[in-house]
Amino acid sequence: MPIFSRKNPLVKRYRQVRAGGDRESIFLEGVRLIEDAVRSGIELESAIVARDLLSRPSMKRLIDRLTQRGVRCEVTTWELLEYLSDVETPQGIVAIARRASRDLEQILEQIEGIPLLVVVEAWRDPGNLGTLVRSAEALGADAIITTPQTVDPFSPKVIRASMGAALRLPVIERVSLRAALAVIKQRGLHILAAVPHHGRPLTTVDLRKPLALLMGNEAFGLSQEALASATMKVTIPMRRQVESLNVAMAAAILLYEAARQRNFDKLGGHS
Repeated sequence: MPIFSRKNPLVKRYRQVRAGGDRESIFLEGVRLIEDAVRSGIELESAIVARDLLSRPSMKRLIDRLTQRGVRCEVTTWELLEYLSDVETPQGIVAIARRASRDLEQILEQIEGIPLLVVVEAWRDPGNLGTLVRSAEALGADAIITTPQTVDPFSPKVIRASMGAALRLPVIERVSLRAALAVIKQRGLHILAAVPHHGRPLTTVDLRKPLALLMGNEAFGLSQEALASATMKVTIPMRRQVESLNVAMAAAILLYEAARQRNFDKLGGHS
């Protein structure tokens, strides 16, 4: 029987998860993202679909896949789906997935080849974080670590900006900077702090070593603790009149240079 009321317990749960009120769950929206979650082996709790779209082949295939996996699937009206949606133009289906628990030491054990990590300190903009996750996956980073002051990497906006990469690339969230750096140092990784000025020019830095790249807050940069922990400070050469780059763009440039120096080994050998 379709869901008609905003007072339905499942509707209330979706609104809670969408708002970030349940840190164990992820709100997903749209056929593509939900298909990405299924392919990535993420456990889905339930899905709600607008009944007007049930006849669409792509929607029918997805619902069939979810049902085969034992996922609870409910039907609702378009008006109620709009109430659940996080976007201006709803895509007709929303879902709740379980947030995977990630352990930094375990992730490091599983890395093949030369490690390349990104440590994100206190990023506040979900678009920036999503863009970073997308770039990191594309350019061969092994994992992203976020500090407790960083925006939720599994919020709807971050997941959308990452084009689903947040569901595939390991993201270890809410790790204190001190704890993350202790593990990274213990594993023998070099720590590079990205700074807008007065660092060593990127073009002169050897990025073929095991690396952890530190990227600081959009407005204030890296903390003194982060800077003090760095093996080296690195700066992207720019025209003098340009104060700085967008932090996600800067991270993408650094990751690309690391991939280039490593002969794109983690990109399937493309050069």
